[in-house]
Amino acid sequence: METPSTDSQPKPAQDRSRARRRWRRRLRGIALNLVVLTALFGLMEVYFRYIHTPSTELAGFIFVHEMSNERWDYLLDGETDPRLIESLKDERIPTRHPNTDVVEKPEPNRPPYDRLRRSYHVITNSDGFRDREFVRDKPAGSERIIVLGDSIAYGKGLPTESRFGDVLKETLPAHVELLNLGHPACGTVCMVQYLEEFLVLKPDLVIVQPSGNDVDTTMGRAAMQSRGGVLSNIVRWALRSRAIQALGYLLFADAGSSQIDASVDATGEYYAEDLERLFRVCREHGAKVVVLSLPGANDAWYGEHVSAACGEHPDVCLGAFRIDLAHPERWVPTWANEPEATATKPPDWLVETAEMMDMDPEVLAELFPLRQFFFDIVHPNHLAHRIAGRQLEAFLSSNWSGWQARPETTP
Repeated sequence: METPSTDSQPKPAQDRSRARRRWRRRLRGIALNLVVLTALFGLMEVYFRYIHTPSTELAGFIFVHEMSNERWDYLLDGETDPRLIESLKDERIPTRHPNTDVVEKPEPNRPPYDRLRRSYHVITNSDGFRDREFVRDKPAGSERIIVLGDSIAYGKGLPTESRFGDVLKETLPAHVELLNLGHPACGTVCMVQYLEEFLVLKPDLVIVQPSGNDVDTTMGRAAMQSRGGVLSNIVRWALRSRAIQALGYLLFADAGSSQIDASVDATGEYYAEDLERLFRVCREHGAKVVVLSLPGANDAWYGEHVSAACGEHPDVCLGAFRIDLAHPERWVPTWANEPEATATKPPDWLVETAEMMDMDPEVLAELFPLRQFFFDIVHPNHLAHRIAGRQLEAFLSSNWSGWQARPETTP
């Protein structure tokens, strides 16, 4: 009798042994592929982070994502005031500090692109604004302007006389007075509340300086909605990779400007009712509106949601105009003699930002064509304020009837 061969009828032990060998080969293959892919990814990361010089468009894409990651880390920092996170859920009106006389110090802990590096003197009136005391009774035959805005109108980093509102005061007709209600962190919701609170001042014209805080709050609110999600955390971690950032840009061609535009659109939708209320209040109380929009150092416009709302109310809004910083010599004849005009190196805030983000300062500088007009990415210096004040004068003298004195009437 013939015995069956082991090949035709393998024993169970031999079958299990062959299966284990097959799985080992597969695992070794997978491990080898993972090692190769990891090595390739590491080389790509080193190349894109330390060797490759990105185009201006790619640099813009990288900057936006790095800034987003840095700000999110700041929000989640255990030492961050929890009220900051809560304010993203329930937008709060900033606290005013009446009758103060302080020297605001440089800010050591903020990121370099958003850090004030100089001290400045602040004196507030009894209403908590950086201006002289407000007289409630408006003189007969006079016109009154109030300014609504954030830290730009407030003049962060500047003496009061250098702010665009005070530059405008230099050329106002004798019958026109200007009261500045600008306050740090004051966005659209805050401006509407201040407007209603100070209608007792009987303004004839309201100058609105749109706040980039609206955009920041909208972006922060969107981030809060995904806070704690595993997928969201993985995406945020992955976007720290310079190789993934470069790949994302190559695949989607999503320049930084398009991301900003999308954020501004979302901001307009969120604040639509508040903006409608602002123009309605002005209409009901006989006040006209002018929207004065300043760019950031990157020549991005964060106040377009307010400008768009102005266009929807032509009966009350005299116009929304952008401050032109591209032709400073038209507004400040001594421009060429200013230290900012002759500077050949990027400012310190830009150099430190480049170091923080592992970027070439010269490449990053291309993203900020208006850097000579700014203390950081958003806060304009005395030159930008002077230009804004002069352009505001030109606009009002041509478009606001209150610029001309009213003819005296005989009783």
